[in-house]
Amino acid sequence: MTLMSSQRLAVLARAVAACLVLATLCNGAGVYLKRTGLMDADAYHAYWKFHCSTLHSLSAAETIQPRCCAPADAAQISYLDASAHARGERAQTRYVYRATGWEQALKMAKDLFGLALLTASLLVLARSTTPFPTMRQSWPVSAMLAYAGFALLASLVLYETLVVLAGVRAFMFVGLALAGLWLVPHMALLATSVAALLALQVLLMPFEMLRGVHLHGHFHLLPLAGRLSGTLVAPNTLGAFAVCALAFWYAFSANRHWGWLLVLVALTLTLLSGSGTGMVCLGLFAMLALMKRAPVKYRRLILLGGGLALAVALMGLPDLIGRPRVFESLWGRVDGLKMIFSGKSLWERLFGSGLGVDTNTVNMLVSTLGVESFPRYLSLHFWSGESQLGSLLTQLGVAGTLLFYGTLAWAAVRDQRARIFYAVVAMCSLTLQVTELFPINFLLGVALAHSVALAGPTMQPVPLREDGPESCAYG
Repeated sequence: MTLMSSQRLAVLARAVAACLVLATLCNGAGVYLKRTGLMDADAYHAYWKFHCSTLHSLSAAETIQPRCCAPADAAQISYLDASAHARGERAQTRYVYRATGWEQALKMAKDLFGLALLTASLLVLARSTTPFPTMRQSWPVSAMLAYAGFALLASLVLYETLVVLAGVRAFMFVGLALAGLWLVPHMALLATSVAALLALQVLLMPFEMLRGVHLHGHFHLLPLAGRLSGTLVAPNTLGAFAVCALAFWYAFSANRHWGWLLVLVALTLTLLSGSGTGMVCLGLFAMLALMKRAPVKYRRLILLGGGLALAVALMGLPDLIGRPRVFESLWGRVDGLKMIFSGKSLWERLFGSGLGVDTNTVNMLVSTLGVESFPRYLSLHFWSGESQLGSLLTQLGVAGTLLFYGTLAWAAVRDQRARIFYAVVAMCSLTLQVTELFPINFLLGVALAHSVALAGPTMQPVPLREDGPESCAYG
């Protein structure tokens, strides 16, 4: 059997880092281009005509110009964001999310990236000195994979094949955590690519703010697009990604010389996305990073002060991100959690309803292919409350949910370097389905691979930077 050289692995790792950036840009390229009028120009101009038709008596040529609401006063801007007008605007902006053939191909880039990476990782395991992790060093991750496998079998019996495939997609990060140990010596490279992604997203913001249709209202009371998303498709996804990417870079970068600049970039993206989850997670990141760098005797004081600061920030969150009704989305998710077990048997509550159930992917497939393609699945009613917690409870039940969060806790205890990253991901999971959000799910998979590798008998610690804890490389 031919061993794969370290030089070839380094080249492959660079390809993975580049493809990560490209796949993230491709995933939301269609939404960004259509929102800013670079694609579907007719629908774009029709939106602006509707948007400003009730504000001004402008000629048709003037009405269809972007930012035609610029002369509007505060009362008029508030009217445009009111529910009655917003319903009409939602109808006018559906074209932004209506994916055509080439857009669907671009969105599939992330799935092809994941499949290619898993395949390459298995080949590396077969042809290099990288060992497959033992059960002793990876038992929580292996147990989660086995549990998901049993849930997959249940779904094969109960639902359509596409539902099962949607569930497999949501748990690909577990396979990467076990097969991707060869990436561990290249974590600093991946951290650099993540920082590049953050920089690219912030460069896209001004054009989207100036030219973008107002999918989510206005930026405060200015005639600018509110709640930007870049190429992350949804504002909440952009906010969560900004903080998770910052935490990943902080954990695995080779140095932190430009850390202050990246913090500003993440803060800018979070504010422009209007993501309440992102702002809370950014506060959590700041508190944990300060605790990590402070002397031990000051850590309790930082924890107390940080907790109080977060509480005060939560009170002012609606004004900070320009969303007066931001807490309504939170209570909606809480109500969703209450509904999850409604009418369920004890077995379903404990072990779930099967892999893929009520995931974002399967809901998108139902919307795209039509309800007639999922008669068995739609004969039942599911509700996950749009969070990873709710999704896990629905798919895997209480047992599977405890196993997922227990795995994160196990990894955080074992891996001091990645501890802040796991804390941020866990917080994001309370409002978002993080295992389906690319590239957050990729980052989670490789971080878990790093934590698994720490327990390997063939691992030797090598410092990645002078001011941080040690990482691992193969000896």
